[in-house]
Amino acid sequence: NKSLTSPAKISFTGEDCFCKTPPITHGDIPKEEITNIIQTANNSKPIGDGFSAEVFRYKNFIIKKTKPQSDEYKLFHTGSQNQKEYLEIKEVEKINPDITSKVHGLIEHNGDYLLVENYISGVHPQNHHLTNEHIQDLLKKCYQMDSIGIQHCDLQNGNIFLVDDKTAKIIDFGSYHYINEHGQV
Repeated sequence: NKSLTSPAKISFTGEDCFCKTPPITHGDIPKEEITNIIQTANNSKPIGDGFSAEVFRYKNFIIKKTKPQSDEYKLFHTGSQNQKEYLEIKEVEKINPDITSKVHGLIEHNGDYLLVENYISGVHPQNHHLTNEHIQDLLKKCYQMDSIGIQHCDLQNGNIFLVDDKTAKIIDFGSYHYINEHGQV
């Protein structure tokens, strides 16, 4: 096992340098909703389709279902992508819960995990006028993440939501890395 420590002394130990395996938790997902969330991920058309996951909406939840990955992808990533993203969002929530959507939990499903987050109402920057306040808000949030060694690594229009005239939320932490005090990934 390798260990990686950021400048804020956050240590993650696991099967690779990206994360440790979190306990499987339904978090604050109501138990009566778990079956409906699984059925939505199995039977609904995705509202988003990214490189590593399909995205579904159920009520006020966003559900990320990991796609099967190529052998090349597996050379650089081990374990569940959704488990890693869950850990990352929990760390980001500690420094500022307004940076991203709230993560509700993980649901074990068919040998992998569904990541359940809050639905964010907003628009992507390519579909809306980006204000100076949005840019300042994004820079502040990136600085806060950088201060504890979190690098998003995929900050682009599709991973930003403008939720009002001044505020932006950063989503999709699937490509993140931790940078230690020596500047190493």
